[in-house]
Amino acid sequence: MFYGLSLGALATTEEMAATIRSERDQRITATDYLAMPDYPLSDESLAAVKSYRQTLRDLPTQDGFPWGGDISAAPWPEMPAITTTTSESTVETTAS
Repeated sequence: MFYGLSLGALATTEEMAATIRSERDQRITATDYLAMPDYPLSDESLAAVKSYRQTLRDLPTQDGFPWGGDISAAPWPEMPAITTTTSESTVETTAS
């Protein structure tokens, strides 16, 4: 919201799309380290991360895009719980 108006009332479709893509890119970047080949993820967690990242990349092809540029209106996928593996233990975390 900007001075009580939705972004859609003030922005072009390209600007609204850029807002959603920027948030999407930040969410993908936040998981880059999980996609590194030497990061100790279980096979199940790696598959979940890859699926999450692909869903984020596909967001602009979904119906309703760019949702008026409203980040909270976009159907963001839920970040999966991540299981890391080390030689000593397995730890479940949620990436931020």
